[in-house]
Amino acid sequence: MAEEYILKMTGGMYRMKEELNANRDDSSNVNDINDLLLTIRKEYNAYQKTKLTDEEKQKSDTLLSILRELESDQFSNHHRKLVSVNSALVTLNELSLIQIKESKQIIEYAETLYLSGKTWSQFVFAIIIIILVVLQGLVMASKTLLPNNASNHPHLN
Repeated sequence: MAEEYILKMTGGMYRMKEELNANRDDSSNVNDINDLLLTIRKEYNAYQKTKLTDEEKQKSDTLLSILRELESDQFSNHHRKLVSVNSALVTLNELSLIQIKESKQIIEYAETLYLSGKTWSQFVFAIIIIILVVLQGLVMASKTLLPNNASNHPHLN
């Protein structure tokens, strides 16, 4: 889920970079950038609600400071905004790499669980077979231990 928020924020930052590279100083450009900032901020707020590791928390704090800088520098020059957007993109890339690392750890843990479950199921299966063999041996042995009630007197039916 967190990766989805990171992807949306990254897309918003790239759109903002395109707007800044257009070098338009008209009000529509400023409004587009402000709209993108609002959208990115909403995604950031949703991202903050997810469970974050300490490393993710540090990077997200860095991203927050960059977003605040972008929001406060509404009338700043384009070059400064581009530098901030590029910094945000680097931070988002780092957050994405953290997500990939965590995903690999989860996969390794799942594989370990699967292998241990497989081992336990084979062990249980072997125990069941041993119990069945012992039970079969007991059944066979019990048949020979039954007394022979055949009469020794042939004239009695």
